[in-house]
Amino acid sequence: MTPEEVQTFSEGGVENFFLDWLEDLGWDRYGDDSTHGCSILDDRYEREKNEVIYWQLLREKLIELNERIDESNVDDLLSSLKTDLTHENLIEGNKAFYKLLRNGKKFTITKDDGSSKTIYVDLIKYGEDGLE
Repeated sequence: MTPEEVQTFSEGGVENFFLDWLEDLGWDRYGDDSTHGCSILDDRYEREKNEVIYWQLLREKLIELNERIDESNVDDLLSSLKTDLTHENLIEGNKAFYKLLRNGKKFTITKDDGSSKTIYVDLIKYGEDGLE
């Protein structure tokens, strides 16, 4: 085994291999200047250390991915998501999150005329330029 192959089997080696692979796929990589990438993103998106999700980033992406979600209803959607993702049991929480990623989030929007409509909101983009 070469020293490079041995490095790949360490935690840091696996992490760097994975980050290199994601970068090759077009993902942005942060922290190459000896800073922690999460610290840069934490500051940019005002994430607290006890939060798992970058809520401000998710807010931006929900509006970008869903034509019916805008500044007038995105905060209600995020509040609903936070409730959906609150679980005492980690396994149940992961199952709920997977279901939301897979199926979208059922959400009721209020139209300009005062009527309401239930839609499904995508949390990730599938298809062209998204996950396949």
